[in-house]
Amino acid sequence: MTEMRLSDAAARERIERDLDTNFLVEAGAGSGKTASMVKRMVALITSGKYTVDQIVAITFTRKAAAELRQRFQNQLEKEFREKPQNTKEAGFLDAAMKNIDSCFIGTIHSFCGRILRERPVEAGLDLNFQELDDLENLLMERKAWEEYLQEIKVSNPRSLVELNNLGISPEDLASCFSTLCLFPDVQPVYSRVEKPDLTDALEAVKIFVYKAGNLMPADEPAKGYDNLQEQIKKASRYLSFFDLSRDVNIIKILSGFDRNLKVTQNRWPDRDDAKECQHNFEILREDVIQPALRKWREYVHYRLMLFLLPGVEYAERYRSRLSCL
Repeated sequence: MTEMRLSDAAARERIERDLDTNFLVEAGAGSGKTASMVKRMVALITSGKYTVDQIVAITFTRKAAAELRQRFQNQLEKEFREKPQNTKEAGFLDAAMKNIDSCFIGTIHSFCGRILRERPVEAGLDLNFQELDDLENLLMERKAWEEYLQEIKVSNPRSLVELNNLGISPEDLASCFSTLCLFPDVQPVYSRVEKPDLTDALEAVKIFVYKAGNLMPADEPAKGYDNLQEQIKKASRYLSFFDLSRDVNIIKILSGFDRNLKVTQNRWPDRDDAKECQHNFEILREDVIQPALRKWREYVHYRLMLFLLPGVEYAERYRSRLSCL
């Protein structure tokens, strides 16, 4: 019976035999990448080109590293059993099995930690630095964030008041803080932005709500208000009860209209009035509301960076103080 040959058999053979070429292998899960990698590692040993302590295999997780180490050891033993004794290849394999612990197989994090432990002085690290796993790192970041907030309450309480005026609480920023800590070498793009004046946008919304409200039915239609009518009624309530001296309340009103709201003509007393309201709303949204919200978001982004980046620096100092990586 003819043995079936895989369509990528030639590529697999190159991985195992072409030991002087570097490869980037792209393949789906379960396609045999790890198996090919193990065979290549064993081939490096049997060729005599490298000893086991000169091989490094890096994986994403500790579980994958443990599995790879076991498969590497099994393949070494399999090859050793199949090689004639008293040959150079058998000697290479025997030495590799006896010294397999000198082969580094692990995560990129642990590999970097190993290099730093060999040269801590050159890296400017405490000799007793500690590597953190994902959970430990998350807990450390949370502790640093909490301490930073406590320090801010004492040294700069006004910044917390400013956050509140933006409609943001420190809890809202926790995930953003974690992301910035995750990529400390990435410089966030932001620039100084003056606080926008929302008065004109608010007045335009007031005029629209007043005019459209007078064109709406006195009683709720049998099938209910349409999307635009619902938002007009909600905005009318907000305009009556909100403290409009606070920008965050104005932004809430503007944001309510930053949606694709549509009229249902048969729910208006006059279809032409419905069309006119739809037209006026679209102009208001495009020419007034969206530009105002864009300027506000740019301003908020600038203020948040001023609050968050010192926190990231605090976390770095906190990490350094604990000698953690």
